Amino acid sequence: MGRRHGGWPERPARPTVKKLDDQETQAVVEGLTAAIQESPVLTALRYRLQARRGRFYYETDLDVVDDFIVIARVTPLTNEAGSFLLEVERGSGSWSQEFKGTIHGVGKCLASDNEGTFHGLGRLDASIRKAAKANLLRLPFEMRKPLKYYEFSTKISLSVPEVLFHVFEVPIPVIAEPSGWYQCHRKPSLCEVDEVEQRILVEFTAESWSGESFGGRCLYCQHDGKWNAFRIKPNQSATIASSLTWLKQRAWKPW
Repeated sequence: MGRRHGGWPERPARPTVKKLDDQETQAVVEGLTAAIQESPVLTALRYRLQARRGRFYYETDLDVVDDFIVIARVTPLTNEAGSFLLEVERGSGSWSQEFKGTIHGVGKCLASDNEGTFHGLGRLDASIRKAAKANLLRLPFEMRKPLKYYEFSTKISLSVPEVLFHVFEVPIPVIAEPSGWYQCHRKPSLCEVDEVEQRILVEFTAESWSGESFGGRCLYCQHDGKWNAFRIKPNQSATIASSLTWLKQRAWKPW
C-alpha cells in the first residue's frame, strides 16, 4: 500500500460498480426483493428495494406516509461474477461494508442480523420461519423458572424478541422499538413480566470501551387497544408499576 503526503497510508480503492443493463437490473431487483418476501421480519418492518444510479437501496418506513429511510445499499461489483457488496451508512456519505457475496448471501445477512445493524431480530426471524414449517404462527413455549422462557421442543431459551412475539404476541414493528437502541448494539434482557396484564419491562444495555455498562429500559404494554413500546426515564424505570405511574403523569409520552 502506498503512502500519501505526510506519511499516512492511502485509502484502499473503492470497489468498481458494475454497470447493468435493464434486464440485469430487473433480475437483481427480483433477487434482492425475494429476501424481503421470504423474511417475516423484513416484511413486517415494511422493507422495500429501490434501484438508483446503478445501486440498490433497502428502505423501510416510519409509519408515516412517504417517510422512508435507507437501511442499507447493495452494489454490483465488477471484480467477481455474481458478487455484491452490502453496506450501511455510518455517517453522511460514509459507507461501511457488512457483507460481500451472492444475492442470496445479501438477503441472508440482512434478515439474520442479531447485532442491531439493520434490526436486531435475526433469531426471531428464524424462529418464525421454523414455526411456519410446522404450520404454526408461533412456537410452543414453556416457562421453567421466572423470566426464563424456552422453546417447548428443544428446551432452548428464547431471546427477548422471541418472548415478546411467541409468548405475548407483540407485533414485530413494536418489538423492533426502540430501534435506536438496537442500532447502538444494546442487548435486551427481561426485568419484570406481568403475564396477567401483559406488561413487559425490558432493559437494553451495552458496554463502553472502558467496560462501563450503560443503557435504558423500555415498557411493552397495551395502551388504547394496541401494543406500544415506551422508553422510560431511568430514575422511574425500577418496576412496571413505577414506569406506568410515570407514563400516566406524562399522558403516555415516552422518554
